[in-house]
This record gives sequence, structure tokens and C-alpha cells, in this order.
Amino acid sequence: MNRTEFKEYLMKHLKEYLPSDLKDAKIGFQENPKNHAVKEGIVIQKEGMTAVPILYLDWYDTAHPEEACRQIASDYLKYLPEQEKLSMERILSYSLEDIKMKLISREGNENLLCKVPYQRQLDLAFVPYLEINSEMLFHVTYSYCNQKGWDPETVVRAGMENIQKEPMEFVSIEEKLAEMSGKEMSDSFSQIPKNERLYVLTNENGQFGAAQIGNPEVLRAIEQGLGESYYIFPSSVDEVLIQRESSDKNPEMLQDMVKTINETMVEPEKRLSDHIYRYRKEKGLEIYQDGRWFGQGKEVGKDHLGPKL
Repeated sequence: MNRTEFKEYLMKHLKEYLPSDLKDAKIGFQENPKNHAVKEGIVIQKEGMTAVPILYLDWYDTAHPEEACRQIASDYLKYLPEQEKLSMERILSYSLEDIKMKLISREGNENLLCKVPYQRQLDLAFVPYLEINSEMLFHVTYSYCNQKGWDPETVVRAGMENIQKEPMEFVSIEEKLAEMSGKEMSDSFSQIPKNERLYVLTNENGQFGAAQIGNPEVLRAIEQGLGESYYIFPSSVDEVLIQRESSDKNPEMLQDMVKTINETMVEPEKRLSDHIYRYRKEKGLEIYQDGRWFGQGKEVGKDHLGPKL
């Protein structure tokens, strides 16, 4: 069953799996721009509801539409209580202090970037969002700014300042892996030459922690701690990896490695960039492209058309 047939089946049969008070709900489909993707989800909306869950079609097995209907109905009822609390009054109650920023690639995210204010840096974009709970967030769009009476540039500025208030985490990759596995860190890290050691930079909760590279104080503190300039590898939107520049690795080889890892090991929605970066106190953040290092100032984006590097 292809996607079109699957959607037609859902429109015809999904209500058979919903409670009686949802028999008159409207069922439709909505596309949402995500990191490096546009995802389509099904929306079930009761009369009077301001916000509704979006259940993405990719979560369900098109080969078994009956089971998909059953699962969609179950998931909808699971998320519904939280959504029903999202009155327009609550949605509009957030302040500039609540704005968070996530870091994404400008390439491949044009659909999102034409709807939100953002700050450009090199080939990246810092995008403002609001966190409803640990599983739910929404982007601060131009439309939302209009509703709040916020100037888009003020929103971006506030979000970038809020990054600096976020607790950051900077640890060796061995320590991070030990934390994730629940095991003690081995002594092997101390045996790795200092200039070959890898470190993880993220935030306290590990969600969209790559945005920490938007904190100039953090970048300077890392250089002071390492005692030299360093490479930044875009591991994912949640974290970046750091290595001293004196590792003497070939930048071209490092960039090929990042691209291969992105293609084979990182989910599209988590990918950040195929480029590598470098931080030097004198020049700030730089990007490696076409065999050279380039720097670029920051600029608040008003549209999705950024300068070509």
C-alpha cells in the first residue's frame, strides 16, 4: 500500500477505532518542516481544541493499515490530555525569557527558515523555539511573533542571550560514554595523547546542545582550558565534538569523516552539517570549505536566502 492509499484508508476507517465522543472530529493531514526534512502527520481535531497532536505517518506500518489505525488511535488518546491543556491563553503566556535556541544547518532547511526569525552563523542557523514539555516544542514563527507583538530581531537576540544562561556540559567522550552506559570510565583515556583526545560539548539536558557554540564565553573558556585553538565536529543537533588543532589531522580527511558518519550513523533529523569548524581566539569561529578556512560575521536572518560561502 503506497502513501496515498494509506492516507485514504485512514480517512475512511480511523474513526472506527476512536471513542464515540470523537466520531465528529475532523481528520486531516499536515506537513511540518523538520531538520533536513518535511514530515507529514495526521491530525484529529475535536471542536474547540486550540492545539492537537500531530502523529507522523512514518511512525506507522503502511503494510498493515488496520494495525496502524489501532496504534494511531491509541497514541492520540495518550497525547490528548496534554494537548487539551494547551489553550491559546497558555500558548501566548510565554515571555522572551522562555525562548530557547536550537542549531541547524541552513542547507536543506529552507522550508523552516522562511517561517521563523533566526541568526545566521557560517552555514548554520540558530532557530528560536519554546518548550512545552520534554516531548513537545513549537517554533517561534513570524506569525507567533505578530500575535505576541514581538519584534523578530528582539526574539533572536533574547534567544542568543538565553543560551548563555543555560548550564553547559564539557566532558571527555570516554566520560560521556561511561555515563550513558552506566559503567565506570576506564583508564584508557589517560593513555591517549593529549592532542588526540576528543571532548563533548552540549547542554545540561543534552537536547539541542550544539547551540552552545553560540555562547562566546564557552568557546573562549574551552580554548583556555585546552591551551590552544581547536576543531569542532558537528556530531548532531544535540552535541558537538571538540579536538585540539595540534592533533595535526588533515582538515579534508576530517571533513570526509564527518560526512561519512552523517550519512551512515546519524538520523536525518539529528544531522547538523557536513562541514568541520575551527575556533581561534583571534578569528573566532571558522568553517572549512573548498580547501580553505572561512570566517563570517553573525546576522539576524529575515528570510531563507543566506549568502553563499
